[in-house]
Formats: sequence, C-alpha cells, structure tokens
Amino acid sequence: MGGLLIALSAFASTQADARTSEVLLGLCAFVAGVGLGFIGAPTMGSLYRTLPGDAIAQGTSALYIVNQLGASLGTAVVALLLQSRTDAGSTQVVAFQSASWWVFAAAVAVLVSGWFLPGKTATAAAAEERPATQNHAQDAVAAQG
Repeated sequence: MGGLLIALSAFASTQADARTSEVLLGLCAFVAGVGLGFIGAPTMGSLYRTLPGDAIAQGTSALYIVNQLGASLGTAVVALLLQSRTDAGSTQVVAFQSASWWVFAAAVAVLVSGWFLPGKTATAAAAEERPATQNHAQDAVAAQG
C-alpha cells in the first residue's frame, strides 16, 4: 500500500507544470510521506517475526541505519538529478518532471520488493497451529481428569 501511494504521488509530480498549484504539490508530498509510514511498520514487523529474539536489537539497529542512509542518499540523488538537468539547459519544470520519474521508478521497485518481505507465510502457519496446540492441551487435561 505504501509503495503504491508513493508511486501515485510521484506520478502526479511527473505531470506537474508551471501552472500546477503548490497546494497540489504539497498534497503529493504529504501522500508520499503517508506512503513511507505504511512501509516502515510492515518492514519492522517483518523483522520482528523473522529474527530470533536475541538478534532483534541488532536487526532494528541495522534497519534504522539503512533507513537513515537510504533517506539521505535518496535526497542527494534527487537533488543531483535536478541540478544536472538544470545545468544541461532544461527548465526547472522539465528537471522536476524528470527527477519525479526516477522517484516513480524507485517507488515501483519498493512496491514490488514488498511482496518478498519474509514472514507472511510463517505468521499464517503459526496462527493456524496455535488453536490446535491449545485444543491438544485441553484434550490432555480432560484425559487426565
């Protein structure tokens, strides 16, 4: 869901021109931020579901570092794309549209990679086993009584 929101927001930005309202562009940025929020929680949840208990602290630290580096690097790359297009003689609008296409491509990559997050099947299997285990325990107690 988050990748889709970011992709839609970036696509809307690719269509912006000199007459586009700043309010609309602000709304696009807001929707992209909400999309990022939708990505962070499932990623963290996947981490908690798949790592052994003693490795969760290191895993969350590593994920935090990757998030911070990714955000900084992403911002720097978009700024570099904007500047390089402007230096090449493009207008600011064309440079913005071009950079937005790159953001759109990255959002689609995030959307696709979300399908490969680990832990979805294990969680479903664990949820199905839990009631069965409780029933066996109740049966054992009834057999003793």
